[in-house]
Amino acid sequence: MAARDDAVDLLAESIAPALYQTDAWETAMEWAVAYLFAAPRIELPDGTSFRGDIHGAIISDYGMGKSMFSHGLENLSPECIRKSATALSSDVGLTAAAVQDDFAGGKWTLKPGILVRGNGGHVILDEIDKGPDDLESINDALEGQQRVDVEKAGLSAEYNSRCGVLVMGNPTDGRFDPNQPVAPQIGVDSSLLSRFDGIVTMEDRADEDIDAAIAEQMGKGYAEANQLQFGDREADDLEALDRPVDAAVARAWIKEARDNYQPAFAKSLVDEIKEWYATEIRTMNEQFGNDVGGQDMPVPATPRVVMWTIRFATAFARARLKSEVTTEEVDRAMSLARRLIGQNWDGDKFDPNMTHGDTTPETQDERIQRILNTLGDDPKTPAEVAAEIAGVSESTVESELEQLATKGEVIRPQTGVYRAIN
Repeated sequence: MAARDDAVDLLAESIAPALYQTDAWETAMEWAVAYLFAAPRIELPDGTSFRGDIHGAIISDYGMGKSMFSHGLENLSPECIRKSATALSSDVGLTAAAVQDDFAGGKWTLKPGILVRGNGGHVILDEIDKGPDDLESINDALEGQQRVDVEKAGLSAEYNSRCGVLVMGNPTDGRFDPNQPVAPQIGVDSSLLSRFDGIVTMEDRADEDIDAAIAEQMGKGYAEANQLQFGDREADDLEALDRPVDAAVARAWIKEARDNYQPAFAKSLVDEIKEWYATEIRTMNEQFGNDVGGQDMPVPATPRVVMWTIRFATAFARARLKSEVTTEEVDRAMSLARRLIGQNWDGDKFDPNMTHGDTTPETQDERIQRILNTLGDDPKTPAEVAAEIAGVSESTVESELEQLATKGEVIRPQTGVYRAIN
């Protein structure tokens, strides 16, 4: 199977066959193959190290299939810990905790957290938006040495946390507001996001053709599962639930690749990546966000994208059980990296060069300033403010005012009414 030209596609289609693959999910599935195989870790005698594990985030509106996707990944990974972030009271649940042992006279001991226990495999954290607010404290556990240094209750220890981490959750208000940039709605600290090799965001937008296809896939998947368990359908007679690669085979395939294949990456491959990054990827900053303070981009295109691409390419070579990375894997990795960056915003909606006439705010910063100017010292409702700003809806004004009130930048003297601070 690894020798087939479509090996990566076969694996991607085997993660969650019951989930209809929209463009966003197709990108996520291909990313997931790289996540499962990863690149080998490099550690030189002088202390120089390069992370091989791949990290990522999937943030979507409710009901778009994240749970099915994460279960599918867990099923294919040879070693995986999958937890809900709601069970984490603080970062100690991820790194390490000092606990008193009732069976040892109350002595303090260190208990490794999820990232330590996941060392050598994968960690999936669901409902990241409902977890602790200080998740950025795990930055060191994800990058560089991927190590957890613990000093608690008079005890100290060092643990490795060399695992691929995937976080999944909903935007800050449960659903993305289509009238606002994506980045501020993700609700994950930007320093933590910068550690991720790709962020997939999904908005639940009505589309008759796609909605019909999703409903058909879900319905047929349930029908086949029902008939398989209670009827006379055989396991080799599936369509909607057909898995090109059996889960047990996939686990063995991934383990074999991670244990025994360390593909060589030639310097000659860098020229293609260099040209692509300098002439295409970096220009995306100006295209979609840099001119408005980067507000529209969850993570601006930085040199980190080069390392995404190298890790993806090496992981794809591993999936093919190759001893060397070739231009075929590099081309695939560059395509994936560009799609991951490009799908996080709508170019027409957030292009800073776009104009809607002389009276419509073109950026979020401009819109907020226009709202504050319109609000003034007299209490107003969102409807009253929106009526004075062309091209901005009442719901958008209300959302902005609520965020400003939470930050203490406007006053809410009574429900549904706001006033600027003198």
